[in-house]
Amino acid sequence: ELAGYVQRHIAGSTHVVLDLRLVDFLGTAGFAALHNINVICCGSEATWVLQAGRQVRRVLSICDPDGALPLEKAPQLSAVQ
Repeated sequence: ELAGYVQRHIAGSTHVVLDLRLVDFLGTAGFAALHNINVICCGSEATWVLQAGRQVRRVLSICDPDGALPLEKAPQLSAVQ
């Protein structure tokens, strides 16, 4: 459903931000949807970035170890002074 939503709404877009920072669980179907979104964006010549929280990053570290998906870098924590 998510990939289909992106496909239906990407027309005319040049950049897509997918914010999954509050997602607590991402299974294999969710990972497959992210892969499909990557294919959709590439086919539409739109750049995209994935914002992800700890749980999604954990799945991606296992399912996407080469970093094929455009995962936004995690924010750096400031040193406590």
